[in-house]
Amino acid sequence: MMGKPEPAATETADVIATANASGTPVATSSGTLFSTRSASSTEAPAGTSLPAHNAANARSPAADPAPPSDPTPPAIPRFQPHLAAPVLLLLLTAALAVGPGLLPGRTSLPVDVLGLFAPWHETAMPPENPQLGDSVLQFSARLAVRRAVRAGRPPVWDPATMAGHPLAGDTHVAPWAPLHLLSTLWPDALRAYDLQRLLQLWLAGLFAWLWLRQLVDSRFAPLAAALAWQLAGYHLVWQSYLPFAGTLLWLPAAAAAWERAARTGDRRATLAGGLALAAAIAGGQLQFLLEGALVLAAIALVRMVGFAPARRARGLRAGLVMAGFGAAIGAVHLLPALAQARETVRPVLTWDVLRLTGLPTRHLITAIAPGWLGGPGIGAAAGPWRGTQNAAEMAVYVGVPALLAAALVLARRDGAARRLALPALLVAALVLGTPLARPLAVLPVVQRLGLMRWLAVWPLALAPLVAVALATPRERPQDLPRLRRALIVIAAGLAIALALVVWRDGVPGALLGDSLGTNPGDVPDGTLDPASLNAASLDPAYRVAAGRAALMLAIATGTLLAYFRRPQSRLAQAAVLAVIAIDLLAFARPWAPGPARERAFAPSPMLAQLAAERAAGPPFRVAVLQTGEPILLGPAVAPSLGLDELGGYSSSVRDSWRAVFAALGDPPHNPYLPLNQNMFTLGGTDERLLRLLNVRYVLAGKTQDGDDGELSLETIGRDDGLVVHRAPDPLGQAWCMPADAATDAPDQDAALTRVAAANFDPATALVLEPATSGGFALPPLARDEADDGPGDEAGDGPGDEAGAACTLLEIDTSAPDRRVLHVTAPAGGWLVISEAWDAGWRATVDGRRVPLLRAYGAIQALPLPLQLPAIFGDRVGGGVDGGASNGAGAAAADATREIVLLYRPTSLRTGLIISVLGLLAAAAWWVFGRSTARPTALPNVGRQRVR
Repeated sequence: MMGKPEPAATETADVIATANASGTPVATSSGTLFSTRSASSTEAPAGTSLPAHNAANARSPAADPAPPSDPTPPAIPRFQPHLAAPVLLLLLTAALAVGPGLLPGRTSLPVDVLGLFAPWHETAMPPENPQLGDSVLQFSARLAVRRAVRAGRPPVWDPATMAGHPLAGDTHVAPWAPLHLLSTLWPDALRAYDLQRLLQLWLAGLFAWLWLRQLVDSRFAPLAAALAWQLAGYHLVWQSYLPFAGTLLWLPAAAAAWERAARTGDRRATLAGGLALAAAIAGGQLQFLLEGALVLAAIALVRMVGFAPARRARGLRAGLVMAGFGAAIGAVHLLPALAQARETVRPVLTWDVLRLTGLPTRHLITAIAPGWLGGPGIGAAAGPWRGTQNAAEMAVYVGVPALLAAALVLARRDGAARRLALPALLVAALVLGTPLARPLAVLPVVQRLGLMRWLAVWPLALAPLVAVALATPRERPQDLPRLRRALIVIAAGLAIALALVVWRDGVPGALLGDSLGTNPGDVPDGTLDPASLNAASLDPAYRVAAGRAALMLAIATGTLLAYFRRPQSRLAQAAVLAVIAIDLLAFARPWAPGPARERAFAPSPMLAQLAAERAAGPPFRVAVLQTGEPILLGPAVAPSLGLDELGGYSSSVRDSWRAVFAALGDPPHNPYLPLNQNMFTLGGTDERLLRLLNVRYVLAGKTQDGDDGELSLETIGRDDGLVVHRAPDPLGQAWCMPADAATDAPDQDAALTRVAAANFDPATALVLEPATSGGFALPPLARDEADDGPGDEAGDGPGDEAGAACTLLEIDTSAPDRRVLHVTAPAGGWLVISEAWDAGWRATVDGRRVPLLRAYGAIQALPLPLQLPAIFGDRVGGGVDGGASNGAGAAAADATREIVLLYRPTSLRTGLIISVLGLLAAAAWWVFGRSTARPTALPNVGRQRVR
């Protein structure tokens, strides 16, 4: 249904202007902390309301006062305290949400979770909230970004996890996020994390406030709605995972820019929206970006129904330009992330999976009683954990006052306000797994998304509804009686629903059966006791949740009724803000621990000794074998202690790396670790793989004495459940192989099959995959036709009688994305580097590009030719690629050669080029683009805007 056409005056009316002596309008904006007023500003006549006065001027342009003939002094910026107060209030609530972690001697990183892992599990206190462990495991990736940036290198490769892992495109790391890069400048890594967490929450509220101010004509309503968005359940439950909020916080900024561009045609506003979208892309979580962008697009579409044709055209044009700028400038993260997604193991998304991961309808009670399904904690402090992905379900909570206010939009009589409810209803349908969500199971673009992620944008869809409802007294005072009646009806309905749920799931559970949360698989570890749910009386967890919900429902209803009766009362407005903040901050407390800083990655004596050895000598790795309970160290914790490991934690663990340990390793024995596919851990591994990957020590929960097919290793120390073994002699960080030691394999599976053969010796035989050469011509490789691979019979390996091919003089690994090696190669041969192979690595020898192949199905190898132009002058079917030619007269065969390896994947290079071009286009747009915004000649009447 189309809305009413807007007056013609509104097509160019956005900024209220005054005229100066020359007749040129001087624009003022209510979106800044300062405004300009000239001496000729005309206020509304006495006894006339601002809206009526403004409307009269809009209908009768001739009535506008003529510019004064006398010169007037230039406008002086005037500080607007009514705009500064919301900024400070949102900063205060963000600090309270982060919690005691901002205090001296504490941190908001939940490092007390380390108490669940060996060797700290016997000496540390239980963590306040064990559900926050992933943020601690991901901290090592933050340290990798920090080390790279502070060394002046791009944060694209992490050598400390999984024998080397890409940071570019890793959505758990977000190395190009603006606030992440900014936080690396802070000297203290833990305090940098705290400050980024605070800044992200503050900006989330601030941008939402700027956006909602353009939707409603009110000072109070946008602030209340922004507060509800800032402290919404998903922000609070997942605030310790910085890329989550780091993506979502920019979306309201993009929406605010679009609103201004659609209303005025301001091209710079369009550019600002594009920059906000680029920052959201760089924030890391592309699934949040996609879902949030779809929600904002739905809001924009329902808004444009009531726009005049010219304004609708401006809105469509601004949206397309913003999307173009955002995708171009954010390409430096977008393209590598998409490339990594193609190489990452992900479960197939089916309709059944979506239904199982959606929020069950009977769990909707969490919208008003977030503790109904249990709460975080362990031991006596924990409630029963009744729901699937309970932490995600708790994120649906936006606060009882905000939920009541959002529902009141349907009681307004204007269609524009009611249409805003459609995006929220659509998100609810997706969250609940209704048939409307079925396209998610078939569309390729969302095949890697989980339905529970839609809870993240549920508060984003509700925020405009809250603002519109609370702005009703100013915009449509005639609807206030309807809103008060609707509020009583809705509150009574929620109270009845709460009572019915309490009756069903608490008191007569033994009679009715099928209690909340007793679905098979709700608690896969079997810790749920169904008898406790079917008890004849309400258990403590139910009682607390129901009591809190009833109390908040009563308080919120009374507060909103008081506001709608006296909407101009500052006391009533303050009460609404206080109830929203107190409700959500009380909910946030378990998700904002503040452990002592001294508990942050404090190594045990044995671990400290290994870290000191790693810092003092040549690099080496450790292998952490998860041989049972408790979990050892935790995946990716070793790099935070100063150790490099074979495991890790990433949302983009490559298929090729998983294949290596599927062939030469065992899965973890701890039953909890395989549940999270982002955790890459081992239960055991082949001795040859330890040698190839430069593993010097093996950490396990028990002695590896060779029983039951396990490794037979030398035990050198113990630390509170952690046993340290010395691994077999590793081959080193890099080593040389003679030319005749190399054989080819058609693919990775064939290479790993040969390496896994019983008598294969990696010290004498080299298995290469020519398909990974990048199109370069290769020297002749031996082909082993034996079924069992090379080296199966004693003495038949191609390298058994070969001598040394080269001598490794030195290797510089100070830069995480660059390796510099110096070797002498009197007989050519191959150089093998013990680092995970990735197609993004490039190699040069004496400045000449050479191929870098995958060796043993896992690591890197490159040829050492005697005369580079004669052997590697051309690619197959092409010319010389990169590097300066060293001419026909190659260096002497026994001369020292400089080998440089640089990690620059094609997706990153392409994305960087596109991003630079996008920034140049943005600069040109800003400098040369002429804005179509035209200030009106209406007198300055303060905050009143013409829409």
